Amino acid sequence: MRIWYGVNGEGMGHAMRSAEIIRWLRSQGHTVQGYAGGKGSEYVRSVAQVTKIPHLHFIIEKGKVQGVRTCISNLVHFPFLICSFGKRMYEGLVRRPDMIITDYEPLTAWTAFLLRIPLVSIDNQHSITDADSSSIPSGVGKMSYQLFTRLMVPFPRKTLIFSFLPLATITPRATIVAPMVKASIQHVKKTRDNHFLLYLSGSNELLVAQLRAFTRQSFIVYGLNRNEQLGNVALKAFDARAFVQDLASCRGFITNGGMTSLSEALSLQKPILCVPLQGQYEQIANGHFLVQSKQGMMGEVLTPSVINQFQTFVKNYRHSQQKETLPSWKPILKRTLKELIS
Repeated sequence: MRIWYGVNGEGMGHAMRSAEIIRWLRSQGHTVQGYAGGKGSEYVRSVAQVTKIPHLHFIIEKGKVQGVRTCISNLVHFPFLICSFGKRMYEGLVRRPDMIITDYEPLTAWTAFLLRIPLVSIDNQHSITDADSSSIPSGVGKMSYQLFTRLMVPFPRKTLIFSFLPLATITPRATIVAPMVKASIQHVKKTRDNHFLLYLSGSNELLVAQLRAFTRQSFIVYGLNRNEQLGNVALKAFDARAFVQDLASCRGFITNGGMTSLSEALSLQKPILCVPLQGQYEQIANGHFLVQSKQGMMGEVLTPSVINQFQTFVKNYRHSQQKETLPSWKPILKRTLKELIS
């Protein structure tokens, strides 16, 4: 089967899980052509032939999405998106694929919709549209995110939704599957040392000063791109192997609301303090789902008061095993491919 695979270029989470799925698809004998933007395109290129495409992006400063600047920047790049979309339409007409799979990538999704090519969506974003999201407060933000998700991926035939909760689906096209966790996390030995691990966008010197005030608690901080010991705070430049070890041994994990980080920490049964990027509603939704799971708490801003609350949460934390085990994505996707092509 000839498959196009569209990968959202914002961040690395989409690329990392898409690469794993593409590797599996190829092992099943399928031919896969990738379409990805940003840094993720290089990551996906390690497992498949990739055409680099423009992508929508966020401008983030000090832990907050800069709404106006993000809109202006994407408007400037919009003609490149339209041009790339035209090329995808032409390619689809000349070399029509049997199926298109998208991880929240709109150009390939719209090509599938307009050319009537079977479309499968594999992401976590559709938890807000195709599953019970009643735990997330209603409002303009939620409605805007639901509309945006429907515009990003119009009318998929099937949606596979990564979730760490056994959410009830509200449409027959949707299936909830267990989140993807990389092998290095699955095989690492879990321990419980005294440190809190922080992995936050927008980490800054003010945050470090606040952490140093907690003299009885040690912290390991990634995000300032340097190695330095400042009293009870250890700053570390990012190193994948060291990060896995620090996560596996931490007492608690403080991070934004990215699906990959949350899923990895939950697989290691670590209590989590989620501080979503302000204005990034996907992360806010993930934070609410985390609270619903009772495996963590959420704060709008990381302040000394919130850290104190998290210390109390960690002290009383007991991992609660879910009664319902979520299925793996592999058998669900295999069945989906057969259903849509037969």
